Amino acid sequence: YVLSKVLSNLSVFVVMMGVLILIAIAAQFIRGEELRVAIWPLLSPFLLIWLPTMAAVAALAALFETLPGLRSGLGNVVYFFLIMTLVSSHTILLSEHSTNITVADLTGFGLMQSVFSETLADRISGYDGHFQITATRDPTLQPVRWEGIPWTPERLMARLYWLGVAFAHWLAAVVSFNRFDPAGGYFRSSRDPFIRVWHERVNRLFGRLHTAVSTIASEAKGRLEAALERAGLMPVDSMLANSRFGRTLLAELRLMLKGHRWWWYVVALWWIIAGLTGDEVRHDVLPYAWLWPLLIWSAMGVRETRHSTDQLVLSTAHPLRLQLPAMWMAGVVVTALSGSGVLVRMLLEGDGVGICAWMIGALFIPALALAMGCWSRNSKLFEVVYTILWYIGPVEGMSVLDFMGASYGSVSSTCGPSETTCSPNTPLIYLACTIVLLALAFVGRRRQLQT
Repeated sequence: YVLSKVLSNLSVFVVMMGVLILIAIAAQFIRGEELRVAIWPLLSPFLLIWLPTMAAVAALAALFETLPGLRSGLGNVVYFFLIMTLVSSHTILLSEHSTNITVADLTGFGLMQSVFSETLADRISGYDGHFQITATRDPTLQPVRWEGIPWTPERLMARLYWLGVAFAHWLAAVVSFNRFDPAGGYFRSSRDPFIRVWHERVNRLFGRLHTAVSTIASEAKGRLEAALERAGLMPVDSMLANSRFGRTLLAELRLMLKGHRWWWYVVALWWIIAGLTGDEVRHDVLPYAWLWPLLIWSAMGVRETRHSTDQLVLSTAHPLRLQLPAMWMAGVVVTALSGSGVLVRMLLEGDGVGICAWMIGALFIPALALAMGCWSRNSKLFEVVYTILWYIGPVEGMSVLDFMGASYGSVSSTCGPSETTCSPNTPLIYLACTIVLLALAFVGRRRQLQT
């Protein structure tokens, strides 16, 4: 069963590779530089460089499906960072050993660069070892004939290594596959006594902490309600409970936060504290604080389909006018709470521009999740799009994609030390995007009602 999953994943890659081979042949005739097709020099990079890589990725996907913690949306995030780490390590190796890329070359770009450099060095006198790939065609440049990759035993072994990685991924998936048994798989059954003892101890400890915290919170709530009553005011939860929208909002919040383990709240609290006490919190803390609730946001607009309750939810009173805005507002509350430490820090520092960008980001993220959930009815689209957008924009500092104002150039005309472009109107762009996304979510949910 696991082998069939790996082969089915690989078949998708093979079809894509076949299309690229046809495109390569067509491009050769369109450019007209050489009308004779050399089959082996054309096919060998696909078969010996990228096919082993595709096999490793296909087996890795099957492995993720067999591991309980990675078969959900968390696996998409882990896979993204894993691939980025491998590509980054390959880039470092390229900068340090441009002619000696071996098994660490996942993508095969290092091998191709090494072959290109050797070919150019043989054909061009005084070649400095650098070249640039561009889509433009300059008639003043002198073409260099390339005969393909000269395959050596070392290069073949470097690529066959990734077939071994694919086999290791498949074997690990076979071992961890529990045949859909909810009681657990091989590793859990073999270590069950040890895990059960420590699980009971941890639950007992956090049960005591939960009781103590609940007692303190109950006493504080009682004192606060008494003080508000003496002042003639009403608590917020009572105000919400007395309105239909408020009750729906509280219900959506409970559904969003339900099912998370204690350590999830500990990490969320850690990022709030880091936002209060850290340095450069807008760039160093806020992006990670607003990555942690990713799986909460990705369930927006999808939860009904995932749990097969869409017919019940969509048949309630006012699903567009009441339930949809309440879901978005609940997402805004979760976003605001997770980034509240950074907000308080900016309020203390008087960073008005950063506060505006923070507020727009808190509105934009749930709107993006809700729109993608209503249209795709699947959480993976938002998880992939948001992770890529989060990495390129706030983390890498591309100002035009920085939807939370983490970089200097996204809120100011003065670029930061690692930024090359500035887009001071970025928050306004994402405010407009938020309005458009909410309209798309409304249309998508109405489409669900009609179907």
